[in-house]
Amino acid sequence: MEDDFNPVPDSPVLSHLDLPGRNLGDQGCISLVNELSLSGVIHSIDLTNNSIGDRGGLALSNFLSQDTSLTRLSLACNSFGEDSLKALGGAMRSNTTLTSLNMGYMNLGDSGCEIVSEALYDSSNTTLRELELHETNMGEDGCVAIVDLLDRLPLSRLELSKNHINDFGCNVLCKKLQRNTSVTELNLNG
Repeated sequence: MEDDFNPVPDSPVLSHLDLPGRNLGDQGCISLVNELSLSGVIHSIDLTNNSIGDRGGLALSNFLSQDTSLTRLSLACNSFGEDSLKALGGAMRSNTTLTSLNMGYMNLGDSGCEIVSEALYDSSNTTLRELELHETNMGEDGCVAIVDLLDRLPLSRLELSKNHINDFGCNVLCKKLQRNTSVTELNLNG
């Protein structure tokens, strides 16, 4: 990665940043969040498929904990470990503006899904409408944790396809949906 990397154009009106598949890696993500912290208001960030690991995830979490305008965040296809997931969870606890979060195609497993769920459940955010956790290697425990969010958040879209959700997880989900009035789109395909 070059030292003069600047993915953020010199513009005070940047509100949406789409950088999917740019192979930013940790260092590129760190450079990006340093620039974003200087750029003012940003509403949407797509960092899908950028080989971002723990160091980049920690830097991003620090940025998100201070941001008050972000509404859409896509981190799909990256490789956050437990430390960066916990830091991201801490940042999400203070976020009140996020409406869409995509963490699909990340190998979160049950423990990662539980971290995400706990952070969102304990957060002051009441605006999250879309949660994408497709192909995250989620099993029964992760599913139960995520389904608990239906009691707390007004999710209209829940994407859980291509996971390892068994009959028990599906039964828990069905019981929650019987009382839920906000979910209009649910994907359990695959």
